[in-house]
Formats: sequence, C-alpha cells, structure tokens
Amino acid sequence: MKRILTIFCLALPGLILPALALNAQMDNQAIAAIATASASIRSLECEFEQTKHSTLLENDLVSKGRMSYSYPDNIRWEYTSPYTYAFVMEGGKAMMLREDGSGNTEVRQNRAFKELARLMTGFISGSSLADDKLFSTTVEETPAEWVATLVPRKKEMKQLWTSLILHLDKSSSTATTIILNESSGDTTTIRFFSVKKQ
Repeated sequence: MKRILTIFCLALPGLILPALALNAQMDNQAIAAIATASASIRSLECEFEQTKHSTLLENDLVSKGRMSYSYPDNIRWEYTSPYTYAFVMEGGKAMMLREDGSGNTEVRQNRAFKELARLMTGFISGSSLADDKLFSTTVEETPAEWVATLVPRKKEMKQLWTSLILHLDKSSSTATTIILNESSGDTTTIRFFSVKKQ
C-alpha cells in the first residue's frame, strides 16, 4: 500500500505540471487574442446596468447609464438612473460632473480615481489583462466567449477587490459583463448592451 501511495505521489506532479503549463500557455494565447482584438477599438458607446449586492442591504441597488470611450484614454461613464452624474476622463484629467453643474470636481490628485480611470481604459484596450504586475489572470474559453478572472496583485487593489471577472464576447471583442467581487463581501455586476464600436 505504501508503495502504491509513493508511486502515486511521485507520478502526480508529472500529471499536474504539464496541465498547469498548458493552461498558462492557453491563458497567454487567449489574453494575446483579446488584447489584439481590443487594440483595434478607436471608439465605443454602450448602455449599462450596474447591480450592487451588499451584505448590509436587503435589496440590490440598480443603476443605469451610458459609457463612451475614444482612443486613447477619453472615457465618459454617465449614470442616468436613479441619479444623474458622470465620471469623465479627458486628456489626462478626471472629473466628477453632476447634471446641474454643482459639485464638478477635478479628481486628478485622487489616486483611486486615477487608478480606476487607468483600469477602465486598460480593460477596453485589453492591456490590463496582460499586465501581470496588476493581476494574476486566468482565462476560460467557451465557443461564444472568453471569461477572464483577474486577481489583484497590488496591495491597494487587494483592499478593494478579491477578483474581477470579465465576460468578453468573441464575435465583437467587447465585454458583456464585469463582476467585481469586493473584499467586503459585496458584489457589483455591470452588464453592457447596445454596444457600438469603431
């Protein structure tokens, strides 16, 4: 019995390690394919629905809005319901804008907003998936989509999220869903639809 167990223990790494290497190679190929397809996007417009599930609230919070992007780093993330305000990044400046013009704040000095803006443009361009300093990324592939799971490596990001899951449509090379699993146990799910890209 000990002999069988010893053989099994010696053979197991030989069975697992090639599978792990193959998975890593497949992840790298999928990430490269996603980044290549995403790099061709010059502009993008879509609508979104964001659902926040909090362990502290009885009901989920649902927001709706529009997002627009133009190469290389201009983003407008605009909430239209239940409140109206926008996060805008243009020419390296990030601002929070309210519909009535009050509270318009340049957030250039705020590291969290700068990091968020960088991540948003990185997800659109595909560069965040390949940045192994930011995330440990694994990719699962189905006939219709790639599902990328990103686990933060940076301490600051680990304080916010345990993982980010991106569902990317293969035919359009765009995200259909992003799931943010927060360190607090809360989850934010963003679904994109009516996507127009150039």
